[in-house]
Amino acid sequence: FGIPVQDATDLVAGWRELYPEFGFAYKAYDKKAQQWRNPDGSAGGKFQYIRLDSGRIKHFHDQTRRGEPETYKAWNFVVQGTGNDIMQEAALRISRVFDGDNRVWPIYSVHDSGGWEVEEDFIPEFVPVMREIATDFPGFVVPLAIEVHVGDNWRDLETYE
Repeated sequence: FGIPVQDATDLVAGWRELYPEFGFAYKAYDKKAQQWRNPDGSAGGKFQYIRLDSGRIKHFHDQTRRGEPETYKAWNFVVQGTGNDIMQEAALRISRVFDGDNRVWPIYSVHDSGGWEVEEDFIPEFVPVMREIATDFPGFVVPLAIEVHVGDNWRDLETYE
């Protein structure tokens, strides 16, 4: 990032001090991914894995680095995998609401991002509905928020309020 290594180290240390919960979660998922379990989650099986709330699983017993399972990737799987699951569900909900409306077309979903091609005069009607749908996940303790960007091409995107 163009800063001295010590400055970067200090930034990371400060972030970890400010948000210690992330460190606890990282360690907890790393430990869970190291446990040998059966497919039903009971102890003593032949698998090391993390299962998301959606049911998606990432195995660690067959992913090794220097002979050790790459369980340090467990927290990243939980964060990015859950973001992806939320995005997929939101995209499906949005598609159902606007099914057959030729003013809006879904064009992509990648990780926790989604893109729609929307006729310009329909944007003010589309965005509030899309925001409502994409953030309506009451099972999360922290409310979800999204950023919306609009533009004629990728280079000229601007934040939409």
